[in-house]
Amino acid sequence: MSAKQNKKWLKGLTDLVMIAGLISCAVSTRVFEESKNALRNGASISDAFSWGTLHCVFSLIFMGVIILHLWQHREFVRCLFTKNLY
Repeated sequence: MSAKQNKKWLKGLTDLVMIAGLISCAVSTRVFEESKNALRNGASISDAFSWGTLHCVFSLIFMGVIILHLWQHREFVRCLFTKNLY
């Protein structure tokens, strides 16, 4: 595989991970709402938010993917700000 094909493959993979991350954001919002309802019904905090550590780890990974995605499109972003295309 050539370097150009590798870059396209990596950009496509990053885009797929970004889509999966955005979907997981919607899922985590629903889980958080369910946890609040569980607390209102008498559940302990440790039981209601047992997913909190995993959520934080995935959030950091997702932030890294966002930074990688912006870095991959740095020429486009630079063009937006230098040529006033926005």
